[in-house]
Amino acid sequence: MKLYDKAFNTEGVLILASAEALKTYFSNNEFDYTFPKGILPLVLDKKVFAMVTEETVDKLTIYDERAEVEQCLSSGKWEDLKVKFYLTIESNDKLLLLSHADFTQICDWHKGEYTQHRLFDKKWILNGVSTGEYQIECVRKKHDGKCILLMSLAKLADNKQISHNSFSLPTVQAWYK
Repeated sequence: MKLYDKAFNTEGVLILASAEALKTYFSNNEFDYTFPKGILPLVLDKKVFAMVTEETVDKLTIYDERAEVEQCLSSGKWEDLKVKFYLTIESNDKLLLLSHADFTQICDWHKGEYTQHRLFDKKWILNGVSTGEYQIECVRKKHDGKCILLMSLAKLADNKQISHNSFSLPTVQAWYK
């Protein structure tokens, strides 16, 4: 099932974030504008996924399963640029899809409380995501000057545990260039 399928102005960084984690973390910590160092604790805790992109992703498609990403990779039409990451959503939490500007303002100006942002938009909430551990896989391609990003957000089996060793920080940091 498609969770999202349209253009998205990322302001240069695409962010998926746990709403509760932002509120909890930034109610006790100042926002650090040094990217990616400033959000590294949330990244390592699997509460935030951030990826440097073009200013605007002309087509962002997010699926709730891996099959579409795997099919596209096997077609050979995608760049040899693939990221795999893990994200945790707790009970009574929401997954937010944010641009860099909105993320920064929510975390700095509103201590992580997204509903207090003057431009709050219900479109920030990625519907169809329930409590659990998720594996994110992402590929991109550029075609005729347009950036197209395909992402899967696949829920892992409840009995599968993820450790911090499940992803490598150099891989994550490579996306921050």
